Amino acid sequence: MADVVGWLSDNKTWIFDGIGVLILGGVGTLAYRIFWPQPQNSTTHTQSARPGPGASVVQAGRDINLSVQTPPSLPSGITAGEHAVLDSMPKLVSELQQGLSDPRGEFIREFVVLPNPRVTFDSSKPRLVLYLENFEGENLIGQLDVLEAKGLVEDLSAGEAVSRIYRMTEKFISHIRPPAGYSSE
Repeated sequence: MADVVGWLSDNKTWIFDGIGVLILGGVGTLAYRIFWPQPQNSTTHTQSARPGPGASVVQAGRDINLSVQTPPSLPSGITAGEHAVLDSMPKLVSELQQGLSDPRGEFIREFVVLPNPRVTFDSSKPRLVLYLENFEGENLIGQLDVLEAKGLVEDLSAGEAVSRIYRMTEKFISHIRPPAGYSSE
């Protein structure tokens, strides 16, 4: 043991210099590979994925570069998908357009849904009113749920109520606002 310490003391300059570190590193790596052999890459790794409805799966062994484009917007800021949704509910859009075309409707941003005209609603501010009985067979509440999911209206109602209050977004209003010169009469 004294011989090893003496030898290290005599040769410390070249051992801890660049060449000595390189040689010791190589010897250490060789010893590691000999005494702790790595398993062979004989196993095959497989990947699998099942896409859900309307989804797709991309698998790769390395990097994936995606170019994602946002859907084109119409002048009002409504996307083509949102436009298609609005086209599927013409009666609702027409009723809201009628209310917004009224001279008092320019600054109205909310509407209330009531079962029928016999149900009274005391509002603290002007709101458009839609009656469920006028939308028989059209699932008005379902249409409003879709608009809410698209971020075009917001349900302001608390819990299950006979009347539901909704706020329209500016994006939604700019798209459904009646053209200049439109009259509801």
